[in-house]
Amino acid sequence: MNVVLTGGHVHDSEPAIELLKGVTLKGKTILADISTPASISNAILLSASFSELKITVTLPRASTNWLFALRISFYLLLLLFTFNLPTTPNEYNFTAKFFIKSLRGVFIMEFTKVLIGALLGVFLFVTPVAAQRSTAPNDPSGFVVLAEVVPDIIQEIRYYSTYNFVGDKIDGYEMPCALMTREAAEALKKVSDDVMKMGYRLKVYDAYRPQMAVNHFVRWSKDSGDKRMKKYFYPEIDKSRLFPEDYIMEKSGHSRGSTVDLTLFDMKTGKEVDMGGTFDYFGEKSHPDYKKITKTQYKNRIILRNVMIKHGFKPLYSEWWHFTLENEPYPDTYFTFPVKLLQK
Repeated sequence: MNVVLTGGHVHDSEPAIELLKGVTLKGKTILADISTPASISNAILLSASFSELKITVTLPRASTNWLFALRISFYLLLLLFTFNLPTTPNEYNFTAKFFIKSLRGVFIMEFTKVLIGALLGVFLFVTPVAAQRSTAPNDPSGFVVLAEVVPDIIQEIRYYSTYNFVGDKIDGYEMPCALMTREAAEALKKVSDDVMKMGYRLKVYDAYRPQMAVNHFVRWSKDSGDKRMKKYFYPEIDKSRLFPEDYIMEKSGHSRGSTVDLTLFDMKTGKEVDMGGTFDYFGEKSHPDYKKITKTQYKNRIILRNVMIKHGFKPLYSEWWHFTLENEPYPDTYFTFPVKLLQK
């Protein structure tokens, strides 16, 4: 007599006779559907009635279920040990191996499920924004109007005016507002909250800078005859050196949307904090570590630098006012859309 353990129905043309619930007889084969709990005990009772018994284990697709695998192992152990059926050492060995293999398979299967689940979770839930974020240069969907996120800031968008190193309103600045990526703006809000407690406000000169503005700078740098603003912004360096010495470049971190040029505004005096140098001054005096300034001026630079670093911004070695969000969301995209209020 054969006893076949199965996790479901065995399709066969031979008619089956149901002996007990979950246990059927097909010819000389007892089929025990152990996916049904009651059939386990019923199959054991029937199996014990035969003096000679051959056990056959079939593992259908359902065997990948950990509960099914344990049921098969449990049933085999009951047959061999509880009812003292005729067996050989090899059969005991087979049963022990099958039981251990089942447990090991369950562990591997469950661990794999957890691992796959974790990876899917990271892909589907942790990084959905990054996965769906548009990197089209003309798409401002990842940007915000800075004043809407950081309402306490003061803005003096220099490139919307003619008071800048070029002397003209710069291409791409259609409105005097600052734009930034949402991530950078939210980080700057924390900076603003901190400096407000110190009696300051943030004053922003520039944030997102479209590529067309950078192109304007490059064109201007190649016009050797236009030196209208030299005495204000680059008195110590010849204009022909601005491009070779990287004061002006063909690509700017500002165009990636997470860089800001700013200073501190003292609420007690109603004036900008004295940093020992002006915004956009081309020269060594603008380096954050420049020491030929007063202790108070240097201290003011350090206050701004420290609070920006605290909230995830990294400074630039050559400009005390320039900071970029360290984990910027668009490290490789240089955007082209103009500076203006964004449509919601």
